[in-house]
Amino acid sequence: MQDQVGRSAVRDFGCGFSDFSPGTSSEQQPMGRLAIHNYHDVFNQFPMGFAATLPVTNLGGCGSSQERSLWIWGSAILPYIEQAPLYNTLNVGNTALWQQLTINPQALQTPLSVFRCPSDIGPSLNNFDDSVATFPSSNAYNAHVTPDGTSRIPIAMSNDIAVSGTSDSTTPAVCPAVYGPPTGMLFMNSRTGVQNVTDGTSNTLMVGERCWAYRKRIIGAGNALGFSAATNRTSSNIRSAAMCVLGIGSDGINGVRVNQHDRRGFSSSHVGGAHFVMADGAVRFLSENIDYARNTVGATPGSPHPGAPPGSCTSGLGGAATNLFVTTTYARLLTKDDGQVVGEF
Repeated sequence: MQDQVGRSAVRDFGCGFSDFSPGTSSEQQPMGRLAIHNYHDVFNQFPMGFAATLPVTNLGGCGSSQERSLWIWGSAILPYIEQAPLYNTLNVGNTALWQQLTINPQALQTPLSVFRCPSDIGPSLNNFDDSVATFPSSNAYNAHVTPDGTSRIPIAMSNDIAVSGTSDSTTPAVCPAVYGPPTGMLFMNSRTGVQNVTDGTSNTLMVGERCWAYRKRIIGAGNALGFSAATNRTSSNIRSAAMCVLGIGSDGINGVRVNQHDRRGFSSSHVGGAHFVMADGAVRFLSENIDYARNTVGATPGSPHPGAPPGSCTSGLGGAATNLFVTTTYARLLTKDDGQVVGEF
């Protein structure tokens, strides 16, 4: 991962988009939204969503991994958000995050206001697990990280979540054999470049908000520097754990499924919607009433993704969780290469 680290800063546009009022043009705001593109200028690609070193096994077509720790895009951009000393202390990309939990736990527990929205009520360190979640999930979405597979340590929280695509499932970002490749900008070991954004960078979402709690439910925001799959000991493992850094369409902006899966989407403490950074660097406030229908994204019910190898499992949602047939405005914005015109939004 060493050559992937530290050339940009999505976070150069500031905290969790709170400096942008709903409906305000991002062109009027004094923020350097092009920092992530500086990374692209050097490496010809955007930072990866997260760097996995262990293979994701194909257990009946459903990927799983219990990797102890994974660096994410937030750790890669530290030198470009005036956090070079922290980046050097953590030795990002040259040591494992779990090692730093033993050597420098205090560094990983440094509150990072640059990743936070001032209006968010969550703690500085993300202690989200079943003990605080409104809807327990057998710790499938646990935000703690672990140095040894047993200890549970909260690290710096983030309200900024990378877009891995539309869909109702977390699977494409880590196991494309089931649902086809992820269609968003950042995902496991991603190497997305502008050349891959065939829908146009002004029509594609890159990073969005997720708050600690909304509509009387605690959903846990995300992590700023990394996450552990080993603290999520369910059949989902890395697929659920990755929701500490990735977001999907789920049930729309500020969506309400009334269960633990509300954590998978994008949300905010602002009235009426959430802020997103587009792939061209612009910041847009999207209404929670944007056109989106959860089950319009899918293949033939009960069938695997058409590109999946023989024997792959079918979707638990009857095929409705695949990245095919993107039919709504929000779904098109979450997808970089569906080939459809977005229009005004």
